[in-house]
Amino acid sequence: MSWFSEALISLLVSIRLYWLHLNQSIFRFLQKPLFFTPRKTEMDHSVVAIGDGFIEGFGDWVILFGNAGICEKIPKILSQKRAVRQRWTFFNRGHYGSTSFDWNPQTTRKPNYFSFGVNKSLFYDTFDDPNADRRVREAEIVLLCVGSMDHLNAGADGQLPSKTFENIKEIVEELTKRGKTVVVSMIPLGINGQKRVALDERNKLLQKYHRKQSNSFKKCLNLWRPNASQ
Repeated sequence: MSWFSEALISLLVSIRLYWLHLNQSIFRFLQKPLFFTPRKTEMDHSVVAIGDGFIEGFGDWVILFGNAGICEKIPKILSQKRAVRQRWTFFNRGHYGSTSFDWNPQTTRKPNYFSFGVNKSLFYDTFDDPNADRRVREAEIVLLCVGSMDHLNAGADGQLPSKTFENIKEIVEELTKRGKTVVVSMIPLGINGQKRVALDERNKLLQKYHRKQSNSFKKCLNLWRPNASQ
């Protein structure tokens, strides 16, 4: 591949990435009530998805002012289920390039990518900021998919699996303390990801913890296609 082709591909990826993040920022603004939050009834429920670009929807076909990622797909599936009569609202708080370090409840750091829209930290802005959307802060269910970018911020490679696992564990346990049901995805690993995940030490630690702490990890789901190239 020539340098020109590589430069062109890099440019196209950057354009898609900035378009995704800009569109998600606009969609989140439009999704937030301007003056007051409608009164919540027993029929109303909210789900917030947090994590990296797999959650935000990088690689998806993004429509102007539309959602992306899993928060765009699940509502379509639910709308086809006649048995689902309650109203479920999905909030996408994925952040491209973010790591489990960035989502740790104790961190005060901002992510390395697109930090201009972050107040204190990703976890604080999502669950603790009093100015954030109350429906997000009080969401009953949290979908978590993070860790695929940790190798960019961790120390020695040998320390990476345990660091990632401890960060995810802290996120889950903090959210569980707040009464939320946490759905944890295994860590996607790109091309031929399903095969690579099975050999990945981070995912082995997550599976082991899930078996021992089923009250904390309500479910472990694969939120990516087996041959996804993201």
